[in-house]
Amino acid sequence: MNQQPMQGPKPAVATWLWVVFGVVVVAGAAFFSWYFLMGPGKKTETTTTPTTTTTTDKTAGWKTYTNDTLGFSFKYPTTYTTKDSDKSLTGDAAGKEVFVGETSNLTEAKSVHVIVYPQASTYTLVAPDGMDITSISDTTVGGKTAKKYIGGDSNVYVVIANNRRYEIVVPTGLIKADLDNFTTMLSTFKFTTTTSTTTTSADLTYTNSTYGFTMTFPADWKGYKFKEATLEGITQTYYVEIPTTDKNATGDSTADKGYYSPFAISVYTLDQWAEVEASDGPKDTLITKDAKYAFGWSQANGVPPTDFTTAMSNEIKTIIASFKLK
Repeated sequence: MNQQPMQGPKPAVATWLWVVFGVVVVAGAAFFSWYFLMGPGKKTETTTTPTTTTTTDKTAGWKTYTNDTLGFSFKYPTTYTTKDSDKSLTGDAAGKEVFVGETSNLTEAKSVHVIVYPQASTYTLVAPDGMDITSISDTTVGGKTAKKYIGGDSNVYVVIANNRRYEIVVPTGLIKADLDNFTTMLSTFKFTTTTSTTTTSADLTYTNSTYGFTMTFPADWKGYKFKEATLEGITQTYYVEIPTTDKNATGDSTADKGYYSPFAISVYTLDQWAEVEASDGPKDTLITKDAKYAFGWSQANGVPPTDFTTAMSNEIKTIIASFKLK
């Protein structure tokens, strides 16, 4: 009988291999847990903080010049000042001029000046008389179409608004700071509302806050309005206009379309009125005076419209008699 040989004990190597493998697995798991949860492999969320862009308003704190009579306004630096003056023009019109700049430099060469020509219906954007032009371009001022003329020692912006011609003159021979300010000032230029004010039956008493007077109109003058004009030798003229449907009426040619101007009120300085009194020829009739001004009136010539009744014509002197200073 054959006897099977006896087997010896199994080697311990396999057991140790499993032990080592287990240790490696545990260590690997621990390493990966650390790497992805706490170490370099940890994921982080990036939060983007929105940024806000702040636009600086250069005109913040600036002063505002407003001229309701001439129909415009603009902002200017607090270190600047303004000066109004009369400007003698050729022909039958007298314009106004406004200077703005450093107090010590309110001259044509050192400051912006706005020349305002009186109300009319024939103005165009042509260049100022006598200007040696080197460049012309289209632009806008206060939302209105304008022309920019460059020549000599200035840039001139010409714009038509409120039936007036405005020339804004910016000298070029200035320091950069002033040129920058003047450019910003131009961007703030605005034109105010028209100077004709139409009334209703509820406001038959007219109040003028500029020169401080009132006038009362009869009920049949409903719809009247005042139209401003600046004439030579007169501070301000107000044409009183009344609606008409008569296209054949003659009279004051300054009346708006669809209106007739039966009379006008004019405001004079006391010196201007003294010149009127000393002059020959037709002149206004004095209404009254105050410490600064003399107020006169004149009636239109020509044929009145058919719907301007005799009664209304007779009421003119009653309206003038209602004139009162505030």
